[in-house]
Amino acid sequence: MLSIIMPLFRIIGRNILLVFVMGFLIFWVFSLIPGDIATITGGTEADEQLLESIRDKQGLSHATPKRFLLWGLSIVQGDLGYSIRYDEAVSSLIQRHAKVTLRLALLAMMATIGMALFTASIAVIFYKKWITSWVVIFNQLFMAIPQFWLGLLVIQLFGIHWGMFGLFHTELLWQDYFFPAIVLALVQSAYLSRYIIYAWQREVKQRYVTSGLARGISHNNLRFKHALRGGLIPSVTIMGLIWIDLLSGSVIIEKIFVLPGLGQLLVNAVGSRDIPLIQGIVLYFIFIVIISNFIVHLLYQWLNPRG
Repeated sequence: MLSIIMPLFRIIGRNILLVFVMGFLIFWVFSLIPGDIATITGGTEADEQLLESIRDKQGLSHATPKRFLLWGLSIVQGDLGYSIRYDEAVSSLIQRHAKVTLRLALLAMMATIGMALFTASIAVIFYKKWITSWVVIFNQLFMAIPQFWLGLLVIQLFGIHWGMFGLFHTELLWQDYFFPAIVLALVQSAYLSRYIIYAWQREVKQRYVTSGLARGISHNNLRFKHALRGGLIPSVTIMGLIWIDLLSGSVIIEKIFVLPGLGQLLVNAVGSRDIPLIQGIVLYFIFIVIISNFIVHLLYQWLNPRG
């Protein structure tokens, strides 16, 4: 029991330390910005009263070490500061917009896994036949296509030309996520499909497969039930990386499809030089990445029979 619990506590402790280090780096990078942060945030035309208000809200009148300490204590309490542009708590803004991003990423992840398993299964079933070559070609093709270009193409064809979805949303429905999720999934499913095929090809060369064949076990049983399952286990790590890539890719896709998620919020924050909001969104993404890696690690340990 201790052999399971102790490594788990070490991983949790390492992740907590990583959050602290990344938080310090975020704060340190923004503190290196030359000039007065209040002037950068408020603009050159801001009067002195507005600048003083910004300094008071953001605690800029304190020394840098004290500011970092106060900022860190606020984060522990769930307070990420106050947005200059929206005049609202950063945590409230992130909570509202994160729902859109997480829904989009979750749907895209489901589509990615579904499409990758479908194409990889076809390649396995028809191994060494012409259809496997076509699967490999299509994987290479979609891996080479930039997501933003694919998104613009989908908008042009399905949104503008055929009018299958609107570009402006008064209220988001589940169908509004369909095309953005497919755009994200097409590229990522190609990566995952290629890796599953490669892992399966490597697995069928393992000794237990040849030993099973020698004992008279069905070739199809070994190929699909054992080798394909063995090939899927290392793919869990790739799925974790794809999940992170989907979250980062949503920044562009949300802007293209006019979805009010964290991606669009981050672009707007950068455009308006809203430093507290930028810091909060970046820290939130880092936290999601760390949690995702932790879950992937647990899944891999659970699925890996050799672990």
